[in-house]
Order: sequence, then structure tokens, then C-alpha cells
Amino acid sequence: MHLKFSIDSAIAGNDLRRAAALARQVRAEGLVLPARSSEQDLTGLSGTGRREVRHVLASAQVQLVAVRHAVGHEGLSPKGDLDAAVETIAAILRAAAELGRAMLCVDLGLLPPAALTEVAAPPRPTPEQAGLILLPDPAPPGPTPAIPRRDPVFESSVNAVLREIGRQADRCGVVVAFSSSLASMASIQQAIAAVACPWFGIDLDPTAMLADDEDRDALLSRIGPLIRHVKLKDAVRGAGNRVRAVPVGDGQVDWRRMLRDLDAAGYHGFLTVETGDLPHSGPPAAVAALERVRAWSTG
Repeated sequence: MHLKFSIDSAIAGNDLRRAAALARQVRAEGLVLPARSSEQDLTGLSGTGRREVRHVLASAQVQLVAVRHAVGHEGLSPKGDLDAAVETIAAILRAAAELGRAMLCVDLGLLPPAALTEVAAPPRPTPEQAGLILLPDPAPPGPTPAIPRRDPVFESSVNAVLREIGRQADRCGVVVAFSSSLASMASIQQAIAAVACPWFGIDLDPTAMLADDEDRDALLSRIGPLIRHVKLKDAVRGAGNRVRAVPVGDGQVDWRRMLRDLDAAGYHGFLTVETGDLPHSGPPAAVAALERVRAWSTG
């Protein structure tokens, strides 16, 4: 299995030169940059500035894999400034296109709850069908799970914004991979499906799957074709579905199995190391994560 690795520039304090040098040092082939940070605003670069970014990356022999951006807590709800959100993302898409059509990874924030699909229970066999088998009395029904309340106004707001982002992505020729630190995987998939834009996909955070109530295998089988980028992270799950970041290999993400599943799903994109949530982040944590995953992929 051939894996492609990149690192998030936050590991090097979002300093482009340090991050590019670190990527080369750890034998990562790519780099993920923030669209806007205290160090640099990619949307405000002049032609000279864009050439400088490309030169730094080329000198380190790494490619710009993705540009990342977070919409904010209100997400694309009617409470947020939707025009500003679209304008910002459109500017980032143009910058990503000018920097070699790097992917745009967007944390959408709050999203409408996904509609539940009821699955009928398998029919209970009749005594004649069961033959001599003694059938136990059916178990008493458990508590009925709460059904998320639909929010048509919120859904319409999200759909309208994503349609406009889709038009901008098509104009720029840039893939957009979505994630959300405040919504379920099902909500992300629902938002993408409602717009049906070929430029859209999922930015997969395996640690978010730990906090998701959906069965892991069912989830992966459904979103597998939509995965455009994968974050290389690990975590442990506690009460209330809360997760705490830990070094890769020390948590509950079965990365050996994850690598096999990604390969089976036909994913051949990048795995990006992120260490920002760890107590001891930085280059040593990135090196340790890469060493472990490389060993698993060849073992």
C-alpha cells in the first residue's frame, strides 16, 4: 500500500519556510496551510507573493495539498453572515486555484441534524417456520430514540450557500472537502447530497467518528466514495461521546484497519498529520505519528 503524507503547517507555527523544511525532513510529500493566519493571508497575496510561496514549496520538494478554513460556530445558519461566508470562501478558492489548484478543506461548523432513516426489524418466524425450535418471548421494547427535529429554514440556508460555493469551486476548478467539529458525519453527508456538486467531498477526521453514534463500518461504507482528504489523528472516547486527543497509535482509532478500509474504498489521497490538540504537539509528535503509520503500512 503506497501512502502519501502531508503535515499541517500549524506544527511549525504556520511559518511557511519552517513548515516546508519540516515536511522535507520527515519525508512528507505535502503541506496543508491555513487560508488566513497571523503569519500570512493567502487571499491577499500579490503575484510576487504567490510566486514566493510556490518557490518555497518547490525548493523543499513538497506540494501544497490543501488550504484550510473554518466557517465559525454559527456555521451556515441564518444567524450567521452568509454573504460574508460565501465571499470569504470564494476568495480562498481563487487563492487555492492560483497556488496550483490545492484542495480547500472547510470546517462548516453547526449543521442541521440529519434526517433519520428507519430500518424495519426482521420479521419474526412463525412457529411453523421455526419447526421444533422454542421461540423466546420478544424482549420488551427499549426507549424510543429521540428523532431530530427538522429545521427547513436552516437546511435551505445551508443548501443555498453550498450551491453558490459549488459554482465558485467549478469556476476555479478546486475540490472542496468538508468537515464539521459541531455536527455528525451524517449531517455533513446530507448537506453534500442535497447540492450534488461533483467538486464536493469529505475531509475525514477519524477521531470525529469516535464521537459519532453511527456504526463505524456502516458509516465508512456510505461515505467512502466521498472522502477527499484524511486527517492523521487519534483520540480516546469518554462519557457523553467526548473525545480527547492522544498520539497516533495510543487511542481508539484502529489505524491499521482504517488504512485497509481506505485502500478498499479506493482512496489514494493524502493523510495529513495534525498535532495541535495534543498536550505535547510540534515536530516530535509529527515524526512519531509518521513512523508508526509507515511501520503499519509495510508490516
